Amino acid sequence: MNETERGILQLSSQGYKMEDIANKLCKSLDTIKSAKRRLFLKMNVSNIQEAVASAEYYDLL
Repeated sequence: MNETERGILQLSSQGYKMEDIANKLCKSLDTIKSAKRRLFLKMNVSNIQEAVASAEYYDLL
């Protein structure tokens, strides 16, 4: 998991929306959306709630 993907998980777990995450990480919204899709594939999940739950379960956050 790269730094952007970890940031997406951390900020999503705190309730941030994708636009806010892009601003906080100084990335474009398209970059965040692309990283989120890669993250879902890596984690074998279909949405951000599953990704956050899985990350918390495996102590990745």
